[in-house]
Parts: sequence; C-alpha cells; structure tokens
Amino acid sequence: MHFQPINQMKTSFRLATYSSMVLCAAVLLTSGCRPEMSVTTSTDSSSEASTEASVSHVSAVSSQDFDAQVLESDQPVLVDFWATWCGPCRQLAPIVDEYAGENEGKLVVKKVDVDENNELAAKYEVSALPTLLLFKDGEEVQRIVGLVPKAELDQVVGPFLGNDS
Repeated sequence: MHFQPINQMKTSFRLATYSSMVLCAAVLLTSGCRPEMSVTTSTDSSSEASTEASVSHVSAVSSQDFDAQVLESDQPVLVDFWATWCGPCRQLAPIVDEYAGENEGKLVVKKVDVDENNELAAKYEVSALPTLLLFKDGEEVQRIVGLVPKAELDQVVGPFLGNDS
C-alpha cells in the first residue's frame, strides 16, 4: 500500500477543487447561465417599433390565482415554468411571447416563477427548466421540457388551437 505525505495530499486536493470549479464555471457559461447585463439606450417613445417591442403577450400567474387564470379558463392556457437564473428560460421567453402574440384570442399564455411559486412546480412535477405545460378544460394535455424552437412549440400546441400544424 502506498501513502502520500500529507502536504502532497493537500496540494492534490487544492488542484482537484480548483479543476472542479473551473469545470463548473465552463459548464455554466456554455449552458447560457451568464450574469445579466443591462444596457440603457435612448429610444423615441412615439416610435411604433419601440412601442410594439415593449408589449408583452405573457403575464405572470401565482399560486393564489392559478386556478382562476389557468384551470378555469375557457381557452387553452400555456404555462411557462421558469426562473430568473435560468439561461435557457431567458432564451425561451421571447419565443413564447411571440407565439402568444401570433395566437392572441386562441391561446392564453402565463408564466410561473418557480422560485416564488415552488408549490406549483411541485404540484405539477416540474423538475427541469424551462417547462411548458398546456392546459385545456382545466387539465394538462401537453408538456414540453427544455428550450425549443417556435416551430416545435407550434407542432405541440397548434393542434389544440385549431392550427393546421
């Protein structure tokens, strides 16, 4: 049996810890989890383009109003389970917003922040982010897990809206 002197073990442990930290940082950076950066620009508020870009077709829902806004809705409801720290969630948000705008009147779109409403995430067994749940007549009818392009979103949700997908 071979034993390392304690000083060599401490050095090996430090190197292994440092290597693990570098690997974790690399994984986070490549998965889209980057610190948020904000850039302030001057825009003309009368501009049609800037006004249209700021209109969101998705609104937040919480545990308190989930039943009324989602389960009791007359229209199909797409619920986006997300978190502020989730890079893929931030990438999916404009796709979902655009899809909601294109299907206004046929589809209601809500979002649930899992950090603020973890009981909803637990109730619907959301274990990965982002997760999209489609509800129709108060029941979950479809589930999409992960970042998906708009075309795939339409393939899954479109048939419930009467779209020819």
